[in-house]
Amino acid sequence: MENEKHISVKVEGMTCGNCALTISKYLDKNGVKNVAANAGSGEVTFTIVDGTDEHALFEGINGLGYHVVDEAEASAEHHHHGGSSLKIMLIISIILSIPLILHMFVGEHHFLNNPWLQLALSLPVYGIGVYHFGTSAYRSLKNGIANMDVLIIMGASAAFIYSLIGLFFYKESAHSYLFFETAATIITFVLLGDFIEERTMNATTSS
Repeated sequence: MENEKHISVKVEGMTCGNCALTISKYLDKNGVKNVAANAGSGEVTFTIVDGTDEHALFEGINGLGYHVVDEAEASAEHHHHGGSSLKIMLIISIILSIPLILHMFVGEHHFLNNPWLQLALSLPVYGIGVYHFGTSAYRSLKNGIANMDVLIIMGASAAFIYSLIGLFFYKESAHSYLFFETAATIITFVLLGDFIEERTMNATTSS
């Protein structure tokens, strides 16, 4: 009779239901049993039998664009790196997004309505969004299962690119085509949601 081994690992980057589904499908295809992937906790559990190389499975998950970590590494990452980097990106995004939102409440000739200033303020926020959500969006499309990050990138990119077209090709009526604040606020609000979610998960895990 084959001996079974129960595996439980933390997987970084598994932040949504589709991410969990992608990993589950990969493990199912490789003959793994009792697969359970929890996007909320970032934990994947499954059962293997003798002869199955668990490290090869971990490498396969890493190859999908995620990162399998052990308990000690996951704890250190959450406390010393992951949370702090997300917090920094969120703070930068909030600082730059506030004047973009305020431009809607000031006069037409106020300096906040300068199209080039709006581009300068929104560009770093858009870059943060592409950096933070783009990798997950790409790998989800690559694996044939679109996740929420795809929608975030699509929404922010549509507003940002439309604004660029208005800025460069409709200079006389550019203000009618500028939605830089929309791109920035989409990214900022979702970053805020991710930050709150991460803090909640860390508190729950610690408890």
